[in-house]
Amino acid sequence: MSTNVIPNRITVGSDLRTLTVEYMKEAAAKMDDAAKGSALALQGEVSIETQMGYLPFVQNRYLSEFVIEAFRENGEIAQIRNESAISAAGDIGDLSFMIPCIQIGYSGFTGTIHGDDFKDIDPEFIYEVFPRFLSQVFERLSGRIDKTKLYKRTYEQYEKLIASISG
Repeated sequence: MSTNVIPNRITVGSDLRTLTVEYMKEAAAKMDDAAKGSALALQGEVSIETQMGYLPFVQNRYLSEFVIEAFRENGEIAQIRNESAISAAGDIGDLSFMIPCIQIGYSGFTGTIHGDDFKDIDPEFIYEVFPRFLSQVFERLSGRIDKTKLYKRTYEQYEKLIASISG
């Protein structure tokens, strides 16, 4: 399309990732308002369709304690990062709303995640050291979980939350 041609219709899509459901609702409303304001400023019309993606992933800090304990007893892994949330989205975000979840990331790769240049650069770590560490984590978890520190939400609660976000 030429730069001096103004289309009669456009479609804009976006992904929204946040750390909390509360902020997701707030940010989604602001995005809708921005679309409405743009249409009004250009004397156009807007139709907004919200398609729900994944909920924010909330790492369970209680279960993470077992990972940290295993790390402290492990001499093969040089460092652990546990200070910040991640913005990666996936079904584990939805799952973490319903039950406690942890996600343990690891290195040993280079390139763009999901890209055609993504490759292993430390196979020993990926296929030997890290799986051994995970076994140590499972050993710490086995028989030691305090069920009073866990939660379980129903699918109906999940559906209600999704409906409250997507309108």
